[in-house]
Amino acid sequence: MLRKKKEKDEAHLYINVGVLDDDKFKNHHGFDLTSTDLPAEDPALPQQYKTLRAKKVSEFAQEIAEERGLKAEAIRFWVMVNRQNKTTRPDQVIRDQEMTLEEAYNKFGTKGHVFRVWMEIAPAGADGQPGSWPDSDSVLIFLKNFDVATQTLAGVGSVYVRKSQKVSDLAPTILSRMGWPAGTDFLLFEEIKHNMIDSMKPKQTFLQSEIQDGDIITFQRSLKDSEVPASAIYTDAKQFYDYLLNRMEVTFAPIKANEGEEFSLALSRKMTYEQFSKKVGEHLQVDATHLRFAPVMASNGKAKPFLKRTVGQNLSQILTGQYGAYGYTMHRQDALYYEILDMSLSDYESKKCFKVTWLPDGVSKEENIEVLVSRSGTVVDLLSEIRQKLNLGNEPIRVAATHSGKVYKELREDQNVAAINEYATLYSEKIPAEEVNLEADDRVISTFSFDREPSRTHGIPFKFVVKPGELFSETKKRLSARTQIKGKNFEKIKFAVVPRASLSSPKYLEDGDILSDVAGGPDDFLGLDHPNKNRSFWGKSDGFSIR
Repeated sequence: MLRKKKEKDEAHLYINVGVLDDDKFKNHHGFDLTSTDLPAEDPALPQQYKTLRAKKVSEFAQEIAEERGLKAEAIRFWVMVNRQNKTTRPDQVIRDQEMTLEEAYNKFGTKGHVFRVWMEIAPAGADGQPGSWPDSDSVLIFLKNFDVATQTLAGVGSVYVRKSQKVSDLAPTILSRMGWPAGTDFLLFEEIKHNMIDSMKPKQTFLQSEIQDGDIITFQRSLKDSEVPASAIYTDAKQFYDYLLNRMEVTFAPIKANEGEEFSLALSRKMTYEQFSKKVGEHLQVDATHLRFAPVMASNGKAKPFLKRTVGQNLSQILTGQYGAYGYTMHRQDALYYEILDMSLSDYESKKCFKVTWLPDGVSKEENIEVLVSRSGTVVDLLSEIRQKLNLGNEPIRVAATHSGKVYKELREDQNVAAINEYATLYSEKIPAEEVNLEADDRVISTFSFDREPSRTHGIPFKFVVKPGELFSETKKRLSARTQIKGKNFEKIKFAVVPRASLSSPKYLEDGDILSDVAGGPDDFLGLDHPNKNRSFWGKSDGFSIR
């Protein structure tokens, strides 16, 4: 407590100084020489010193020299100022070494901002002593390199040029710093401000180019088309600077929680569908053409319908959402769901996706699958895809379309899949041997489940073989085998014949009845009266949420 009180009482005696140097600059990958919004441990952040306001500039230089194993006379400080174009650059040298840090801040610093200085270190001469500082005709500039192959921007270091020199005279310095062979071609740009990056004319002098102390020149090696990697989205520095200006973090999560990882990527708001899809593909190490994306509802984290690939929309517009009949659809503006497809999205979009419930064993087990069939295909193609998906043999299978717990259509093999009602629930199963091998006078009846009232349908409907003259006590054994519902669960079921014409008047069956006699009409159903175990399913949530 005493230590904290002492610190508080003496706080007015100290000043914080942020020191930037070439090493910091070389670790910077954005605009300017550094940035204030970098993570706390970023090596490009200025090194902070809490030091006495009364300390002389020469004493501060001596302190840093001792810390770094340098000679104090090899160090000089430049004041960094906030320019009108919202950049922060070294402006002038603090020449009076006897000035205190407080005096320097009051004279050169920007009120209300941290006192930041650029620390320049003189190169050692042949004798090992610090060399002399350049004359007033020289200008201190900063070089950055945009690497097309790696899509990165990085500081290279500071260098002096003479105002009368041509811009092209930078070549030997750049080639030397980068270790490039003589004759390497490159382009030059001036980073004037965040949204102004100008190409430089090599034949102009630095004076004609209006270059002054603290200016930044970015260069990039000229590459042949064959040398540019397929993954490179930005092929010149101007494009990359535009990306930095429009950069945003987007979170991607798999639409099926157990089928992929959640991750974030830095992308440009201006990216096309193809460009950001390519970046996601690179991260996931999958072909970008095999990806599709869905917006995330801001209110509940559920997925909206999958995006259509649109040529005219950029990432920012896609994330903002569409204006619909009931106002703005509020999408998360920083997140998308993704799905990895087994085929290209264009192939996928040429097919129709069917959600099918496979019944492997009567009606007691369900397996939900999705199959893709060409939009011009038939039910034969649908059955073939189901077989392939489930590794089935050549046993006969079928698909029935159901609605409200009843079969309303068994799909014919020659039927076009485009005609299948998109609101129908599709069930598929192996055709039972009893149906394949119908005996004389056997017939098939449709069944459905209900809960006390025939109008309260639930469960999975199925077809069942009715045998003439069979006592219902025997029929029930076959029903148990057909449904694979056994024991107490089966004993709880009450069976009734329900005429289609009067669904409200079921005829309940006893063991001594004969189903073939009671269900005499061609439109009669066999009803299974038992409680609906899934009654509360409307309350369940089926949404995923990006965390």
